[in-house]
Parts: sequence; structure tokens; C-alpha cells
Amino acid sequence: MIEPLLKPVCSDPVEWVEGNLAFSPVTSPNRPGPISLAEQPWMREPLESFLDPSLQDLHLVMGTQTGKTTLCLLGTILLMQFDPAPLIWALPTDELAKRIFTTRLMPILRHNPCLRSWLPPEKEIKYTDLLLRPSPLYITGSRSPAKLASIPAAYIVIDEEAKIEHLSRNESHPVLLLTERTKSFARRLRVHASTPNTEANIFWQGFLRTDQRKYFVPCPRCGSYQVLEFNRETVKWDHPEGAEVTPESILRTARYYCQACHSALDDADLRDAMPRGEWRATAAGSPLCRGYWLNSLYSPNVTIGEMALEWHNCSADNASERYQNFINSWLAQPYTPYALKIKDEAVASLRSDAYTRGKLPVAEDEIAYTVVCYDPGEKQTHWVACVITVTGVIYVLDWGTILGFVTDPASGRSGAFDHFRALSWAKDDGGVHLPDIGYIDSGDWTMQVYDECSISGGVLMPTKGSPVQAGTWARSTPKSHQTLTLYTYSDYIAKRELYGERIARRTGGLVLPADADQELLDGLSGQMLEKRPDGRLRWKKVANDHFGDCVKLAQLSSHIFLDPRLRNPEPSPA
Repeated sequence: MIEPLLKPVCSDPVEWVEGNLAFSPVTSPNRPGPISLAEQPWMREPLESFLDPSLQDLHLVMGTQTGKTTLCLLGTILLMQFDPAPLIWALPTDELAKRIFTTRLMPILRHNPCLRSWLPPEKEIKYTDLLLRPSPLYITGSRSPAKLASIPAAYIVIDEEAKIEHLSRNESHPVLLLTERTKSFARRLRVHASTPNTEANIFWQGFLRTDQRKYFVPCPRCGSYQVLEFNRETVKWDHPEGAEVTPESILRTARYYCQACHSALDDADLRDAMPRGEWRATAAGSPLCRGYWLNSLYSPNVTIGEMALEWHNCSADNASERYQNFINSWLAQPYTPYALKIKDEAVASLRSDAYTRGKLPVAEDEIAYTVVCYDPGEKQTHWVACVITVTGVIYVLDWGTILGFVTDPASGRSGAFDHFRALSWAKDDGGVHLPDIGYIDSGDWTMQVYDECSISGGVLMPTKGSPVQAGTWARSTPKSHQTLTLYTYSDYIAKRELYGERIARRTGGLVLPADADQELLDGLSGQMLEKRPDGRLRWKKVANDHFGDCVKLAQLSSHIFLDPRLRNPEPSPA
């Protein structure tokens, strides 16, 4: 007698979906037929989460073409099949709600025999109140507070949540009104699904309270597990010497570079790695909440080249709307408006035909000094040599990398000081031009930098930037190394001068050689001064900007040279 009342048990949601459901030509015109998640293995765990009774909130932050709506659709069907209870599927507007009902939900219900029996007679079907045989399903827009407050439901699927507007200030946010609908149910689940828009949006703030799971995939070359990220170090394409970068060349040559072994991987490599991937929590969240984040690099329908081309186009476009769309829809990240953005073209325009790499750019009597600046790294140290003129103009003379910056006499390993002493550049009269002084960033590996500067006898100077927006250049003596002079500065102000004045506004304070290579140009490009939600400005962290940091230290040296207060007074203890 009680057997019909027992809920069916689902031991494997993906197995049930793939064994019982098919996409109709209306729902999936390119791939109709039995549903297979083989190309989207990351869907398995989120689908299982729909049926996890311990969860109350499930957050899906997903880029375009990653199957967000499909995931919500299949999760809804699983709930109706194995744990039926009233469900609300909410979207930003009634128009979107009706479109989802017409183009996604009804076609799959009508196409699959196991679901078709859920439907009432055709004349009773209404998109707002779909009284399915397992349990009612309501599809609605979110603009009417009264509508949202009138229906209790155990499950809420809030699709495109970041786009839901808070129009009625006399009421709570529509998302909060929706979540209130579940309070009378012991078993309840709120699904928050969207691409993000801004950091302050209720959707992104909700995701930050979860465990923020990301999908780690192994490199097919070295086996290192990593999150696929789109940045200047991981996605690169060819820049033909002396030729314009074309859409065709980007699509053809764009590759993903492993963050561990730096091997170049193509689309086939990434697709082969996907089934061996695994979801890993990256934050400590509430046990009642779970969050999943996925960008468009994971999509089987988006190539590395297509993503690179979209980035190239929007970074060259003056319209911030297109750039925001890339950040939100492709990278699945919140967008922060910027007050200043350094484009590749602005940096490339600093090249001068008057000199080439390693050649002195001006006459000897115009040179105040030549400085070499070092940015130590875990695996290699970047360096840039600059000529500083008597008027404070910075000419980039040479650049490169060394393996380490620490001198170790016991092992015979040379460091920054030996590298500095070995540098020289030929002069037109047959003589040799030597560097005068060097600066090393001591923000990381502080004691090792101090030791290296100490053995140089004052030739190499330690520096340290501060993130504060206010402040002045200063000099002090480190307590641990009383013979050294440490120069400190505001990193925020230094970047405003370098990127805002010398590069963006082209004040004539920075010049690059005619043959400046792409690695140097990349190191000076991509900087953004963000407008934070609280109104403050902050420089966004940029990958692979080591050469830019070296030029920033050369700029610091020009301040020291031009300001006698930094050179003459006795240092005060740090």
C-alpha cells in the first residue's frame, strides 16, 4: 500500500540523465538525441548537488557556453523525479521566463516519454503555473514583489541572478524575497545561477560566502593540476615580426600555456584533460552552501583562439561595455570599472626609430647615469637597464632575465651583483659604456636582497613600495643592515606617474628602442586603475608585469637623482 508513496532513489544522477533523457531538435538543433555529458564532465558534481539534502544554497558562477541553463534544467528535472516539491524558476523579466518555458523546458518535457506523462492536458498548460504530475513548477519574472511573495516553494532556481534589478526600494531585493519562499519547507534548496557583473552585486557576494569550488585539470605534459585561467601568462599567440596581428593569426596560433611546465597546449589537449579533472574547494564556506565557478575556457564549444580573439578585440575597443562583457561572460569574473587602462598600442607607440636595443640613445653629455633594476622572482629575476638623461627622461637600453639574484660563494653561484658588473654596451667611439648604479625590489626575500646589496659595496640599492595612496619618497637604514640605504615609495603614486603620465598621456618621459620585443611590451601593458565599489582607486594585479616593475624602479632612481633631499641627508633608522 505504501510503496507508491515512497520516493525513488537516485544513486547516480548523471547515469539516470544519460540513460533516460534526450535533447529534441528544438532544444539542441546542433546535437539532438540522447544526452551525454562526456564533453562537460564538470557537470557531474553540480548535478549531484541538486539532490544533496544537506545543502540549502547552490551557487553556479559560469561563463558563456558552459551549460549553465542546461545544468539548471537537468537539475530541475532531477528534483521533480526524485524529490518532488513545489519549485519556482525565476528570471529577471517575464519575457525571459516565457522564453525559457517555450524554448527549453516544454520541448524537453514533450520530447521524453518519461517526462511527457508529467504534463497536464494541453489546454491546461500555462507557462506561469505548470501543474506537473510530480509537483507544481512556477516560472516567473522577478520584477513584481507581490508575485514573488505569494507562492511558497521548497526549491528556487534563480537564473541570471546577477541581472535581477532591485527596482522597488520599498521592498527587499527580489532575490531575498524569493529565498523567503522556502522557509516553511524542511527540505529546501535555493539555486543561484548566473554570469557575474560587479563585485557589489548580491549574486557575487553570495558566491563569496561559499567554498568557491573550481575545476582543476591535469596538464597532459607534466600532470600538474591547475585551474584554467585566461591571462597574459597562460594564453599567448604569435606576434609576427614587423606585421600586424590579424584575427586569422590569433585563431591559428593561440595556445594555452601550463602554469607549471609552461608547455603549449592546444584545444585537443584541454579537451583530453577534462575527464580527469576534479572540483576542489578554494575557500572555507558554510556547510549549507556550495559554490561552483567555471569560465569559458572549459567549454567544448569555445576554442582558445576564439577567446583570445575576443580579448584582443575588446582590449582594442574604446567601449568599456565590450570589455565588461568579456570579463563577465567569458571569464566569469565581476567587472570593476577603471579610471585608467594601459593598452598594448599605447606601449608600442613609445618605440623610437632613433636607436635599437643595446645602443646608447643619446649623446654622452646628455646622460646623467645608467641604472639597472631587478625584480626578483621565485624561478627567475627580471632586469631592465635604462639610461636616465639630465632632464629625467627614461630610455630603456636593455633587458632580460637571470636565474637567481643571490650570490653564494660556497656553491659558486653568482647573483645580481656579478650580473651587474658584467654588463656593458659599446659606444660609437669604440669605448665601453658601463652601468652606474642598480636597484633591487626587496618586497619579497627581503633579507636575501639586503645581503646581495651589502656585498656590492653600495652599487646595488634595496627598494620597497608601499600600497598606500598617499606618501612621499623616503630613505632609511634597515636595522639589520646598518650600512645600507633603503629607498621607499608609494607604489600607487609611482604607477600613476609611470602608466598614467609617461605611457598613457605620453609626456615624453619614457622611450623604448625600435626593436623592443613583445616580452618587454607585455611587461608594460595591461595595467588598470580600478574604481572600487567603495569609490576608492586601486591598481589591479597584472600577471607578468616584471619588466614594468623594473622600469618603475628606474623612475624611482630619477626621483632620487633629481631630489637632493633623498641623496644628501643622513638616513634615519628604519
